Amino acid sequence: MYDFSIIIARVLVEFFPWLKFAESAVQQTIQEVPDGLKSRNTVIPLPILHKNEQKYAEVIDVLDFYQELFYESAEKPLPKVHIGGDQLTRERLKSCSTNCNRTF
Repeated sequence: MYDFSIIIARVLVEFFPWLKFAESAVQQTIQEVPDGLKSRNTVIPLPILHKNEQKYAEVIDVLDFYQELFYESAEKPLPKVHIGGDQLTRERLKSCSTNCNRTF
């Protein structure tokens, strides 16, 4: 947790000029930085799909959209894709993907 606060402090000093006075305080070394903090995450904003997730056929349409967007148009094989939403949405997509042989 301490290392995370140092990273946040460095970002704040870099992007907020009025915090430059604290720059010397955040020049500490971070012990072991996890690999997840060294690389950038890829965030892809998705369009709003006018589908009702309570209807099984429309959930299939959503999964088809995701499959085309992430897997068929990708230049290289993608790792596991995490789909956002509340728990009920994730459960619906999960049950539909196992019943429909989807790759999510």
